[in-house]
Amino acid sequence: MAEPAIEQDEATVGCGRRRLSPQWSDRAAARRTACGSSAVPLRNALSTTAEKVASRIPDSMRGWITAGIHWLKSGATGQSNDGNRGWDKTRDVASSDQLGSHWAVNAALVPEVVVGFAHSRGFVDRYYGGRVMSALWWRHDSPRSTSSNSWQNDAQCVGSSEAAMRKLSYRASGADLPFGRPELAHGVSMEGYFWRITDPATGRVVIALIGVQTDHTGRWALAGLGASDGFWRHAIIPTAEARRRGLGALASGPEASFFGTDERVIVDLGDDARLDVRLDGLMPWPSRRPFGGSSWFQMIPGLNQYWHPWLLGGRASGTAVVGDSRWDFADAQIYGEKNWGRAGFPDSWWWGQAQGFADADACVAFAGGEVSAGPLRTEVTGLVVRLPDGTVLRLGNPVTSPVRADVGDEHWRLEGRSRGWEVSVDAHAPLSAAHVLPVPLVGERRAVPGAIEHLSGRLHVQVSHRGRQVWAGESTLAGLEHGGLDRSAALAASRV
Repeated sequence: MAEPAIEQDEATVGCGRRRLSPQWSDRAAARRTACGSSAVPLRNALSTTAEKVASRIPDSMRGWITAGIHWLKSGATGQSNDGNRGWDKTRDVASSDQLGSHWAVNAALVPEVVVGFAHSRGFVDRYYGGRVMSALWWRHDSPRSTSSNSWQNDAQCVGSSEAAMRKLSYRASGADLPFGRPELAHGVSMEGYFWRITDPATGRVVIALIGVQTDHTGRWALAGLGASDGFWRHAIIPTAEARRRGLGALASGPEASFFGTDERVIVDLGDDARLDVRLDGLMPWPSRRPFGGSSWFQMIPGLNQYWHPWLLGGRASGTAVVGDSRWDFADAQIYGEKNWGRAGFPDSWWWGQAQGFADADACVAFAGGEVSAGPLRTEVTGLVVRLPDGTVLRLGNPVTSPVRADVGDEHWRLEGRSRGWEVSVDAHAPLSAAHVLPVPLVGERRAVPGAIEHLSGRLHVQVSHRGRQVWAGESTLAGLEHGGLDRSAALAASRV
């Protein structure tokens, strides 16, 4: 069959969207109708599956997914693999002609346009001259104009508003359906992004982080840059945005700026606190998996915290200025993760990540703490291991793959089992060498000491399958964290 003719019209050419010629309009309409009619049985199938899962969970935990089943049965809008369109593509839609696309887009989930950064063009021009910045920021969307007006072009073609973005939706609660894209922004109170560079050749580690907060004061960010030599710098940045159509965050202010995606990370927190690295050869979270790092917990709306290690390896090349030192990286190892939730950080948590093993493609990451949704609370630890052959293990489901954690300020011990797999992690680091990192306070535009973090701890991991060891490794460049406001404040006060 011949390909349908494609027409461009003036209203949509700046957005890079396509419109089918008239002879294909009926077929496009039929596809939209079929898509919409399939939404109801799909939701019913998902809710039925969720009910079966709930029946296998102990009574003490069954309430965790009741809310998710309710959302599915009530026809709440979910997210498909493109990260922007709901299951029901015929409901609450903008005109197909206006959008210049044969897909009808759910207006409630159309990403908010980043036109609010027009006043931050100093940051844009400083690094990219505006044009390249726009192209990079929208790299994973439809092809778009790289002119300096592309921010405004996006505003014209999307046709959404702040009011539309506030519409209640399943994903806006922080949750994701199976095969969703949890690395994309959700629009909850806190969206956190973290990159960790490990250079085994020099024994150096650099971390860059940003937390985008959305509260009654607007959108702002806490950004930080740290190094394994003891350096740390952070700043509150008054204007920020979490990227909705791809992974990333952007923040800019008169004295600090941050730009981070899955291709490049640029941090400027002062003349002695800078980072500029490019990322390539990425080893992302397997797309064939229905769930991310939070496993089936990701389907539960309104949790205080979700976690997803979206990048389990790759290469980072560039430069870091940390204090009086300049560090150059060439094909260093890179790791990336995202955490988000409705209430910032939990009262207590633990975390770790390690590369720098003898097997360069291996990676270990874990995160645990108290997860809550309303009156329901439980303690969960997620453990992820990428084996040298590319196999990714994820343990931490309370019933099918539980992980036991014994954590202190100087030790992290984890034991997990799942379907014949056994993983043990034993990590140590002296408290005297720890950084005290801040955490943001949602609604207050400030940060307080919140996490005790080591950038070069020692971690040993062992993985067995059906009683036979398949891999073991040790890293002396592990990141290890024990979070909690009280313990962090006490350590910070003891160092004054």
